[in-house]
Amino acid sequence: MTAALAKPVTAFSPSKASHSSSLIDIQAVDNRRMHHALQISEIMDLIVGELALPSPCIQGKALAALATTCTIFHDIALDALWRHQRNILNLIRCMPADLWETVEEIRYRSTNRTLRRRRGVVASDWDRVSKYAHRIKSLVCFDSGDGKPHLFDVYQTLWQDFPGDYLLPNLESLTWQHWKPSYSSFIELFLGPRITSIYVGAQDDDRCPALAAVGQRYPDLVSATFLGLSVRSSASELQRLSTFIRALTRVESLKVEMIDSEALRHLGQLTTLKMLHTTFPDWIAPPAMERSMFPALRDTHLSIDGDLSPFIAFMRTWNNPQIQSFSTVVDYPRDLQHVADLYQVLATSCVQRHLETLKVYFDGHDRSFVPHPGHFFAHLLAFTYLRIVEIRVPGGYNLDDATISDMARAWPYIQKLELAESSRRHDDPPGCTMLGLRFLAQQCSHLHSLRITLDASRIPPAAIDPAERVVQDELVYLDTTLSPISDPWSVARFISAIFPNATRLASSWDSNWDSTVRDQHRQRWDTVRRTLERRRRR
Repeated sequence: MTAALAKPVTAFSPSKASHSSSLIDIQAVDNRRMHHALQISEIMDLIVGELALPSPCIQGKALAALATTCTIFHDIALDALWRHQRNILNLIRCMPADLWETVEEIRYRSTNRTLRRRRGVVASDWDRVSKYAHRIKSLVCFDSGDGKPHLFDVYQTLWQDFPGDYLLPNLESLTWQHWKPSYSSFIELFLGPRITSIYVGAQDDDRCPALAAVGQRYPDLVSATFLGLSVRSSASELQRLSTFIRALTRVESLKVEMIDSEALRHLGQLTTLKMLHTTFPDWIAPPAMERSMFPALRDTHLSIDGDLSPFIAFMRTWNNPQIQSFSTVVDYPRDLQHVADLYQVLATSCVQRHLETLKVYFDGHDRSFVPHPGHFFAHLLAFTYLRIVEIRVPGGYNLDDATISDMARAWPYIQKLELAESSRRHDDPPGCTMLGLRFLAQQCSHLHSLRITLDASRIPPAAIDPAERVVQDELVYLDTTLSPISDPWSVARFISAIFPNATRLASSWDSNWDSTVRDQHRQRWDTVRRTLERRRRR
């Protein structure tokens, strides 16, 4: 079905422009009456900075008012007003009112609003655009939504009729988020000489034509994100991505969904790269790199498709970087020695005192997976400044209270600890008990979020000596996941005694459990939750 109805709704008038498209022409004001401190640029920057409130509406109105106060504020306020644009609409509103109209199109029982040109473009139509376009430093272009019109015709008009070399000559940061491939060629409208940051989102055909537009023209990019390429993408597209990466010389942040050995080797030689988010495909060969690579790396999010060996080989090339955040998604290996090797190489390949965030997600849905051995965590205890630890496995953990105690002593600054598992036999209780909670309360005073499976049917006796009682009042969220339980009231008393501010309690169950077991499990943990709520209301 094609469009059944298309009708003009309104002229697209500057009078209906938002705050940040205000066309401000003011009379000169005698600056001699202004305080001499306002002649100092740093003070002016502070004043404008105070008006940069979180709400764009408030921010825009305040800056527009400041720009009209007097000439001394005019340019600096306008620069701040236009610096960050969430779409191109405000700039389009600078054009004459009779140039555009909003048209409603009914397609597939839905109404789409489209901005269309009403007449031909003349040279004078660009006068006000040029007055404000050079002030834009950051631009986001995305598919229409929230009542905003489609902009395909606008992009096409700009592409065909703009008379200059660069529409936004001072643009530094571009975010391009158009799902439809028909928009892809228009990205060149905004690629000016000062671009240092590019974010290109995925489109619906597993291609990334923007790579051809960018090519090797921007070797000095500081931040680059190109999403959408995958194993389904053509070899030429993947090669274009590799060529783009190998042309970068100053990049600090790189996010791509695929990478090859040559690109990885090039990145390892850069002294600027701090953030790397990518995926190791299953066909990648271990990079033939000598040790002492990636010296400046601080933040990694690395997904691995297939064997862990190339990834472990890659980590062994690190030149002891000061990694602060390490995150990875891997297939849970049949040979668990690979898990131990992963932890060990992480502990020996980066500066231990700098790691604050550790996230390891093991994928897998086979219930025959062997549980994650608890002694593997010994390799991670060297990271004594960890704040966030999230480890997820498909087949559970072989943990005991002694291992939990070791973790608690090794990670005194931990704020969020998540040891998640997706399945467990109901007749195979975990080795750690409620005593593990007491160890965490004793040693981890900053812990506010905890997810762990333990044997809640084994409850240690309460401390008789007041000096031995433990109260940790930072914990707010407790997820006991698949923890077996027999006496919900005793469990509630134990939790409330050591974690009095645990206001959010969650639990889960294995879908493969017998329905009777599953219902009983859910009811008992619901009783714990309700009991804790009643205690807090007293």
